[in-house]
Amino acid sequence: MTIFYKFTELGGRAFLATTFLLSGLGKIGHYAGTQAYMASAGVSGSLLTLVIVLEVAGAGAWSLDARRVAESR
Repeated sequence: MTIFYKFTELGGRAFLATTFLLSGLGKIGHYAGTQAYMASAGVSGSLLTLVIVLEVAGAGAWSLDARRVAESR
């Protein structure tokens, strides 16, 4: 395994974690607007809290896995 592969994998995981985290935090900042958008698409707005928790937890999972990948090589 090359050093290039190691750093691109780590960078990709960091990018995905950042994407999930910013998405979840953005929904917190615009809670009412996001809830209204979900309702307009026919999705219950009460699911928004679950969506936010999953996105932020997903970011944490990607971050922890990225750290594991960096340490194992």
